[in-house]
Amino acid sequence: MSPPSPTPSRPLPPTSPPGSLEDTKLGDGAALDRAALIAEASISPEGSTQKRRYYGLAIICLLNLVLTWAWLSYAMVNTYAQEWFEVGPQSINWFSTVYGLAFIPFPLSGWFIHRFGLRTSIITGSIVTVVGNWVRYAGTAKVSFAGAMVGQTLVGVAQIFILPISSAYSELWFHRHHRTTPTTVGSISPTLGSMIGSLATPYLAKKASELPQSILIVAVISTVVAIGALFVPGKPSSVQTTQPDVSESPSRTHLSKNHLLMMIKSPEFYMVAVPFIVGLAIFNCWASLLLLYLVPYGFPIEDTGLLTGL
Repeated sequence: MSPPSPTPSRPLPPTSPPGSLEDTKLGDGAALDRAALIAEASISPEGSTQKRRYYGLAIICLLNLVLTWAWLSYAMVNTYAQEWFEVGPQSINWFSTVYGLAFIPFPLSGWFIHRFGLRTSIITGSIVTVVGNWVRYAGTAKVSFAGAMVGQTLVGVAQIFILPISSAYSELWFHRHHRTTPTTVGSISPTLGSMIGSLATPYLAKKASELPQSILIVAVISTVVAIGALFVPGKPSSVQTTQPDVSESPSRTHLSKNHLLMMIKSPEFYMVAVPFIVGLAIFNCWASLLLLYLVPYGFPIEDTGLLTGL
């Protein structure tokens, strides 16, 4: 019996030498991922930069806190403010109204931040906050309703430079996977400030003659925070050396206009913006007017502040 004939073996496919075109194609995805990780690492603030970014975030939160505290420093003691300035409740309500009206040109904040930088915006807002609070104190101490109103308007204008800055700050200083928390902290700090203002103001001004003292305390706190704002870093040094300055791009204005048009035409934008605006308006009205609703029924001013803060 003859042995079985050997089965003809299939020819093996030719192997590509290392570094060939085919091998390069197979590794393109991994190479791109590796390049992206290297690029992110090169612009991610590390080392001592990590500590500085939390300092800047803390200053932004404190500025927001002081601004909203100043907003409610008359509304939470409305009856005492009426007695001090010798005006009616509608006039005192204008302190809250002008604070909100002064924020109408808030779209300019985006242009200002991109044109002059985050640090300039923070310092500008800090200076306007300090000036506004001291003008408020001077007007209140001199029993000048007009002077106090001018100071309140300046405090409202300071919001434009501080309130919308949290997201831009976290985008610059934090990795894209870690931006949610700092953005949230910066965004809720005004709410925390309104809570502190609601709780503290009725205890700082327990009678009409103590109203200037409560305004003075807010002015001093805002001055201390503004001094701290002078030491907020501009941007990470690694970003300065590796990331191009997009603000100088000639097509940036064109892109911004396109993004604005896309936003206006987006139904999702209105689904988010309209409920937020309505809810914020209800909250601001509630915080500003609750005292006038409860005091006639015998509620102490301190309890009204507690209810507003909660």
